[in-house]
Amino acid sequence: MVGSERNPLDTIDTSANEVPDFYTCPLSTEVIMPTSKKALQNSVKEVISELTDVDVAEIESSDRLRDDLGLDSLQEMELMSRLSEEYEIDPDMDEVMAIKTVKDVVKFLLENLEE
Repeated sequence: MVGSERNPLDTIDTSANEVPDFYTCPLSTEVIMPTSKKALQNSVKEVISELTDVDVAEIESSDRLRDDLGLDSLQEMELMSRLSEEYEIDPDMDEVMAIKTVKDVVKFLLENLEE
């Protein structure tokens, strides 16, 4: 580190054990995307909430996309499209069609991000 330069991560308040889901690399404009299971769950729940108007706090991992959250087939495809773009993955349609729950979406993302 040169002179009085500070690490931008030093400004994160960790007293409440809160860690940001993502941060911007100080030397570039690239955003580092979250890949932890919890961060992915939060991201999935946020998109579902936007599509359904169900409060994020009410969405559970075991919730079924259609039966519990009320997504129709177009909303399911929109969900997967948004997440595929956000995480830059190219989903296999057979895998996408097998997704039934919030937990399935997170598992799908984790598996595809590992590749």
